[in-house]
Amino acid sequence: HWTKMDVVTSLLLFFCSLGAAGIFCNLPLLFQISLYENMLNSLGPGIFGPMVLQELWLYDNKLSRVDDDTFRNLTHLRLLVLSRNQISYVSEGAFRGLTQLGEVSLHSNRLTSLQARTFEELPSLNVLLQQNPWRCDKNILPLRNWLKLYPSKVNQTLVVCETPLNLQGEIIAMLADEDLLPVSPSKDPVSASTERTRPHTDLPKQSSTSAEVLTTPTSEQENETNGGQGGGVQTNNISLIIIGCVCWKRNRRGNENISQMSRNSVL
Repeated sequence: HWTKMDVVTSLLLFFCSLGAAGIFCNLPLLFQISLYENMLNSLGPGIFGPMVLQELWLYDNKLSRVDDDTFRNLTHLRLLVLSRNQISYVSEGAFRGLTQLGEVSLHSNRLTSLQARTFEELPSLNVLLQQNPWRCDKNILPLRNWLKLYPSKVNQTLVVCETPLNLQGEIIAMLADEDLLPVSPSKDPVSASTERTRPHTDLPKQSSTSAEVLTTPTSEQENETNGGQGGGVQTNNISLIIIGCVCWKRNRRGNENISQMSRNSVL
């Protein structure tokens, strides 16, 4: 409870642990509260009572979510700083009724998406949304659509995808619907890899050609043997050995090339 503080206009608290509902009630003239670097991990709907508060600084805490009607009594609020927390969820009614809100800072949190009506009915609002791990899939569409509808409310060049990797660094407002669709099965990397290695299956057929080369001198050798030309037989035997060595080296080199290409396709 606050005693004899109904005339306080500005309040600074840090390195505290605050959690009691209604702790900031009965301070009708308070227009600024700074609660940075405290141990705040949640804010209940009743923690702020009716007051003319215009600035609320809550950065460098441990807040993980902002729920409906957390700030419902702060109808005069113009500046809300929630940056550098651990916020991963903001409900659609988190800022409901704050029609005079001019700026919300949500940068450097853990947001991956935002719901469709989070900033609805806030005509003068500017938002800081950079340095969040935005996941650019179908769930980012509400934020993408809002950014395109109100380009002046956010520095859009700073609101970029973190995941998936193929969209990392892309400006969310510039994403097309096709960018957010699942990968087609025909584009599957495994299939693509299979298609790349498929031509290699024809290479071993060279060995059959080599076999034909080897059998040709054999037929000639038989003909020459039948003709009684012993010297010709010896010469053909030497030719057969030379051709066999050349073909063996060619096959070996071909196998090494196939092995290297297969390794590259996997890596």
